[in-house]
Amino acid sequence: MKKKIIIETILNTRFSVNSEVEQFRKFAELGLQKEWIDYRIDLFMKYALVSLLNQTNQNFLSIVVYLDSTEQIVLDALKKYDSLPENVLFVNHKDLNKLKYDYIKDSDLYYEVRLDSDDMYA
Repeated sequence: MKKKIIIETILNTRFSVNSEVEQFRKFAELGLQKEWIDYRIDLFMKYALVSLLNQTNQNFLSIVVYLDSTEQIVLDALKKYDSLPENVLFVNHKDLNKLKYDYIKDSDLYYEVRLDSDDMYA
């Protein structure tokens, strides 16, 4: 049996900048700013990536999803770090479904774990 595991984290926000709830709208707008994105990627690299690299079983795909409008900011921020391993990807939201489909299409079973960006990997 071929099993696949996907760990998905959203970098920017789950909220819309068009939200009628002011608190959600402000949080969404914050997630689009360079300083915030740089900070979140730095946290990912210092803590989450280290944890992912230390996993005994590396048979998973970890995807950090970012919003289309922030792609250049994310790509610029990633240039500051060493290359990521093949099983850890930062992916534009518009490419997410195809990537996941391509990864699991030949599997018999797959697990998908969604983590909020403030969750820690164990």
